[in-house]
Amino acid sequence: TKEAYEQVSNWLNTAGLQQIEDRALELGPRVENWRDTNEGTNEQLNQFNKQSKKDHAEIDRCNSELKRISEELEGSPEEEVSSLEKKVKEEDRLLSEYQERLGADRREQTNKAIELKELESKLDKLEAQNEQQKLSKNRRDTAEEVIKGTRQVLRLMDSKWRVSLESQIQRTFRKISVKNYKPRLNRDYSIDLIDESNGTDVAFGQGESLVLSFSFISSIIEEARKIASQKGGVYGPDDTQYPLIMDSPFGALDDTNRSHVASTISELADQVITLVSKTQWREEVETVMKPRIGKSYVLTYFSPREDTVDSEIRLGTQTYPLIKRSTNEYEHTTIEEVTHA
Repeated sequence: TKEAYEQVSNWLNTAGLQQIEDRALELGPRVENWRDTNEGTNEQLNQFNKQSKKDHAEIDRCNSELKRISEELEGSPEEEVSSLEKKVKEEDRLLSEYQERLGADRREQTNKAIELKELESKLDKLEAQNEQQKLSKNRRDTAEEVIKGTRQVLRLMDSKWRVSLESQIQRTFRKISVKNYKPRLNRDYSIDLIDESNGTDVAFGQGESLVLSFSFISSIIEEARKIASQKGGVYGPDDTQYPLIMDSPFGALDDTNRSHVASTISELADQVITLVSKTQWREEVETVMKPRIGKSYVLTYFSPREDTVDSEIRLGTQTYPLIKRSTNEYEHTTIEEVTHA
């Protein structure tokens, strides 16, 4: 019924998986017990019916006996009336007793029928709960199979992605670095640097670390572009369209690596924002990046210190301040767009 369905549904929403399993295990024995009780009740009802038939047969017999006695009384004037009256009273008493027993049996039969109906109703509810339990178990098993399959696919994709990413990192690293080193990508996506001449690990410094970082970022973006370009795949929208912001990327590089990194930066993303100091904006960096620059800005720092030394930078035909003395007690920074660079 609708009421039973709502009760089961509410119970499923509030109970945990462990409670559902425990409840399901309890239902089996209880259902079997109710079936046994149902069979016992039917057996009792059959016995009451048999007893009722016997009582009716006894009543019929008594009525026949009473009729026979009455006939004897009518045909035998020698029989004493008092004796016959005693027999009549006895038969009436037995008749009343049998009628009482018959009424009690009928009431008991009615009660048993009501009890049987209630047991059948409970049995129907339990069977409905069993169906809900089976449905919940099937759903849980299906979810576990989906999780298992998804994890297998993820492991395969991770293995394929790591191999492809490592190859891309190695190609990018060779383009930037002049040293005979080869990056190796570990399972946790950390990177080791291997000397290809002897196969030993290299303790790389700040310069190699920065080149590896560029290689890693560039390779991830390139792999993401490959995935996004695949038609009919299970991947989402193109996630490679975003700006990349880099702060002081040339500080620890030598002249050769500085030039290579500067030429590679513009390929990392569709929009790259690079923050560089005056000392980093040298000939090799400016030469490589200037043709690819969309807009340039100068950040001027105003210091409240009295011993502030002014600093400036020349870009194109104009000179822009980098450090100036603040006109008040507060420090602040302004941003000015570079024109005619």
